[in-house]
Amino acid sequence: MARGHGWRNSLFAAERAGRRTIRIKSGVARLRTSMGQRFIGGEFAYVSSEKAEALSANLARPGDVIFTQRGTLGQVSLVPNEPFERYLISQSQMKLTVESKKADPLFLYYVFQTPEQLEHIRNHAIQTGVPHTNLGILRNTPIPLPPLGKQRAIARVLGALDDKIELNRRTNETLDAMARVLFWEYCYERRVTFEWKTISDFVDQKVIVIGDGYRAKN
Repeated sequence: MARGHGWRNSLFAAERAGRRTIRIKSGVARLRTSMGQRFIGGEFAYVSSEKAEALSANLARPGDVIFTQRGTLGQVSLVPNEPFERYLISQSQMKLTVESKKADPLFLYYVFQTPEQLEHIRNHAIQTGVPHTNLGILRNTPIPLPPLGKQRAIARVLGALDDKIELNRRTNETLDAMARVLFWEYCYERRVTFEWKTISDFVDQKVIVIGDGYRAKN
């Protein structure tokens, strides 16, 4: 991968949460530490609007890029356009707010999925105690930064491929669920219509091999 521009204050603004928050049932959604998908989702904890305003520097909005700051380094996700307008990052995360006229958030997400960037993160992690990184390391991370039009074109192609992969995954899950239902109906709800056998019947017929490579005997 070609060496590109590093993080610059004029291009990016990054912040890390530094305090614990109180979980409540409504308010501003707090991003949990579990990431690894293109867009952050799943269940959220919540903090009050007053608490979120007090930690306004740690509020992330749609299009922000979120990084793990400690533990499983190298995980990155994007803040989606919905269902919320803002989120509060946890003390184990960092956010990257992208200048839309200079960089494409989805392109940056894919950049940080490359083996080169993951290796850079590992090589520059602070190993004292739990492996972690910080905003200084993030700001000085070199990345390739082609013209904005090319960034968007690359992100569009990769995003379409990810959409196809996700669609296939959901289709497979649906087919698997259907197969399980059919199997249950055929083998259990209609079992009176065919002969049932025990495992020993198959072993007797030397159809199944069990044990440490030896054919089972009666």
